[in-house]
Amino acid sequence: MFACRLILSIALLLGFFQSAGATPACENVDDVLETVSLLRSAKFLDNETLYDDTIYGLETTLSRISLPSLQPEPFREAFPDESRALFIYISNLRQAVAHAGAGYDDEALGILKDSSPAIISQSLLTLNGYWNCTNSEIANEIEGPLNNDNTVRKGKALSASETEKGLSTSLTSGDIPSAEKASPRTLPKSISNGPSLDIKGRPLLFFSMVLLVIALIYAGRRYSRRSRLRDHRHLIHRDAAFKIGKKHYQMTIIDITQKGLKFKHDGLIKRQRKIRIDLNGDWFTCRLVWKNDNFAGAQFKNTLSDATFEAILKGS
Repeated sequence: MFACRLILSIALLLGFFQSAGATPACENVDDVLETVSLLRSAKFLDNETLYDDTIYGLETTLSRISLPSLQPEPFREAFPDESRALFIYISNLRQAVAHAGAGYDDEALGILKDSSPAIISQSLLTLNGYWNCTNSEIANEIEGPLNNDNTVRKGKALSASETEKGLSTSLTSGDIPSAEKASPRTLPKSISNGPSLDIKGRPLLFFSMVLLVIALIYAGRRYSRRSRLRDHRHLIHRDAAFKIGKKHYQMTIIDITQKGLKFKHDGLIKRQRKIRIDLNGDWFTCRLVWKNDNFAGAQFKNTLSDATFEAILKGS
């Protein structure tokens, strides 16, 4: 039974790591698309209120974007131009937000005007293909390609599929030179597994998984051991002589197993670690495992033999 639980836990663990690899990156792609929508609407040029709203929207969205996770090393090596363009684009937007926060609005506006989303259309298309973020259900909800007067849908980031359906027809068409209208490059086989589990290139992930498996095995063994001990627990509820240091006390045993016992001490146990208990005329050394104000649990130094344990139960 324990082996089945362990195998199931490992399978669920591997499935979690494999599926979790793509989801955060696709969310980052959606966040980048939201910045594109904020800039392409160009409403921040109309008045101060719309400018403030745009800065706030950019600040909120940029805080969710993680370039290291969005652009892992295999992607940067295979697509250096796209990676660099996206890095510069996000860095410029963060610089504009920083300038606006410091009160330098003219500088912030200048950066936003120069940060044309068209220059990262190829990067977004390539990212979308690398992480396989296209969602057919969201794609069916898109009414058409973005226009210059189209604003970001309130409260909802543009999906990654909008990159293929919107940016590929709108951003690339008429916004960038024809030399830059090339279709996305085919992903090399060596990096086509962006969303999958890549242990070879991630030693920290590998060791984390090993440690987690070890922890699961250890926890399973402890749980199994405790279950066995509980199965053999016997209620006896009888008084017995206890020795704490050189002093003798009379306390009540609640239940007992071959490994240890639970007893009522009524506040007599303070910081003691070891006690001795008289069972059928023989003294046994125990180590305290837990305690509260009235009860305590102790483990025998040596597991009781079957014969000794049966004699104690008969004596109760």
